[in-house]
Amino acid sequence: MYLDSFFHRLRIAVLWAAAGFLFHGCVEKWEPKPLTVTQLIAGKEQKKWKFSSIEVIDEGTVEGPISAGEIYLPCERDNEYIFKNNEEKTFEFTSGSVKCTNTEPEVLLEHNWSYTTVNSTLEFPLPLALFGGVYILPCNVKKLTETEMVLEIYFSKVFVEEIDASYRITLRSDTSQ
Repeated sequence: MYLDSFFHRLRIAVLWAAAGFLFHGCVEKWEPKPLTVTQLIAGKEQKKWKFSSIEVIDEGTVEGPISAGEIYLPCERDNEYIFKNNEEKTFEFTSGSVKCTNTEPEVLLEHNWSYTTVNSTLEFPLPLALFGGVYILPCNVKKLTETEMVLEIYFSKVFVEEIDASYRITLRSDTSQ
C-alpha cells in the first residue's frame, strides 16, 4: 500500500513537471521595441509638431532661446508641422485653429520629407519668416524624443560659406495624437 501511494505521488509529480516544462515553452516573452526614427518623427500614421523656440548661434555665441511667442503673431503660433508616415513621406504645414485671415487655407504648404540615418539629416520645407520664404533645408537632428525635436541648420552649408552661423529650432509634439 505504501509503495502504491509512493508511485501514485511520483506519477503526479512527473505529470506536473512535464506540464510545467511544456507550458513554459509556450509562454511568449514580451520585450518592448523602441520606436524607429521614422515613428518618432511621424508617429504610426502622422504626427503634429509645433514651433517652440529658436536659438541663433553666430560664430560660437548663442542667442536665445527665443520663444514662438516672441517671434510670431498669435495666429501663427499654433501653426502645425505634420509629418505623415506613409509611403510618400508627406509633409503639411497647416494654419492651426487660429487663422490670420478669414480666407487663410487650412493647409499652407504641402510637400515631402526625408530622413537620412547616416548623418541624422531631416529635410522638409521649412517656412522661414526671417528670409521671407520657404526653403527645403537639410536640418541636423540634435535631439529626438516622442515630444521634442531639436534641429540645427548650418548656414555655411546652405547659403554662403563665409557665414559661420546656425539656427537651432525646437519643435514640440503632444504624444496623444
